[in-house]
Amino acid sequence: MRCVATTTRRRNQAGQSTAEYVGIVAFVALLAVAVLSFVGVIAPQAGDTVKGALCKIGETVGAGGDCGGSDGSDRPGGPDQTDPEDVDIPDGLDPDSDLVEVLLSTQRGRDALQWLADNDIEVVVDPSQTGAYWNGSEIVLGGGQDNAAVFIHETNHARYTVDGRSAEATELSREDYVRDAILEETDGVVQQIIAAREFRDAGHTVPQQPGEAAYTQAYDAAIANGSTPAEAEQAGFNAVNQEFYNGGFVTSTNGQSYPDYYGAYWDSVN
Repeated sequence: MRCVATTTRRRNQAGQSTAEYVGIVAFVALLAVAVLSFVGVIAPQAGDTVKGALCKIGETVGAGGDCGGSDGSDRPGGPDQTDPEDVDIPDGLDPDSDLVEVLLSTQRGRDALQWLADNDIEVVVDPSQTGAYWNGSEIVLGGGQDNAAVFIHETNHARYTVDGRSAEATELSREDYVRDAILEETDGVVQQIIAAREFRDAGHTVPQQPGEAAYTQAYDAAIANGSTPAEAEQAGFNAVNQEFYNGGFVTSTNGQSYPDYYGAYWDSVN
């Protein structure tokens, strides 16, 4: 189960000369690659969230790095723009619903819809259910949870499962399992926050997301202290991660803290 107050699932994001400019950009690119490697060490599960920003810098001067496809088309919210008319809608969603309309307004939303359709993953919209969650085979959106930002969060969980990146309780120690499961949750929340901002930029009314204030405060503070955008993204990620341990987030199904929730699941299968 996954959740963040809104989501849940159980386990089964002028004036420079040309020479001066090139020198500066090359330096930034090298720094980006270095930080990218560092990020991979400290938080592998946070890959898409921080790497996306770094890859954009590296691509400016053709720097290498673990950025997926050269055009970024395999990254959520990547640079390739898809015509909404070309997007397949996954089973279970009404193509004329407000949810689909919002999702089709951004590349990240279109990518999520197409990925689910390509992987034959159904979306169940069931007002009788509590919370929203990925159950290992389908995304369930309970009462009041059929909003686009939450949808992006749950799609992130589905990607982890399909890609084989989700922590397995039977293969890890209790401590490692809880840590890795919460890192996945953190990635989902960051993707949810970024998606909400993009939906607002596209003209939709999207409320403040869980953890958004913590992410924004940490990001802005890092920038004010001279950090690079990539470092600021990592600061935001870390701030969201801490919310899972200090009571800022609880599961949407039973109000349990995440360390307790995942710890109890580990206990139940070991």
